[in-house]
Parts: sequence; C-alpha cells; structure tokens
Amino acid sequence: MNTGLKKYVTDLLNDYQKRARKIALLHHELAEPSKITDQEMIDAMNFAHHDGMGRAAGHVSNKTLYIALNYHEKAEKLNVEAFSEISARLTKLEREQSTLEYYFPFWSPASGR
Repeated sequence: MNTGLKKYVTDLLNDYQKRARKIALLHHELAEPSKITDQEMIDAMNFAHHDGMGRAAGHVSNKTLYIALNYHEKAEKLNVEAFSEISARLTKLEREQSTLEYYFPFWSPASGR
C-alpha cells in the first residue's frame, strides 16, 4: 500500500468518532431545519444595498412593492439551498463511514484496531 493511501485510511479511521458526531448533527439539522422566517427575509431585502445607481429627486421607491412580491420566494429558495447543502455534506460523510465499516468490520474506534 502506498504511503498516501495509508495516510488517507489512517486519517479516516482516526476521525471516525468525529465524523459520526457530524453525521448525527446533520441528521438533526435535516429533521429540525432552521428556516429563514418571512420577517428575516423582509429585513434583509429592505436594508440591502442598492447597486450604486442613484434615483431622481421626488422618485418613489418601489422597494416596498419588490419586497412584498418576492420575500416569500427568496426565503424558500434560501431554505432549499440550505437543505441541499446539508444533504450533500451528509451524503459524503455517510459514504466515508459506510466504506470504513465495510472494509474494517471488526475495527473498533475505542480500541483503534
């Protein structure tokens, strides 16, 4: 076995418990997701910086209309992106754990062998 592969496997084995805790946490985050609330999204959109373009004096901002029409859609998009990111991280970690458990079925994290 070459030294790079040996180091990789050793690192995976050493991080087994840490990865197991991360997997448990990610499962909890999927089961009980923290969602961006409508009020948080409205606040973020209301206080966001504009693109640097000034507006003419006397011009009424359409920011309120924009917020009213789009806040729910943007909040849902952010929540879906967060769910997808958590799922991707969880899949990677579970794949590593599963591979270790398959190739080293008698290995015990407590004993290190």
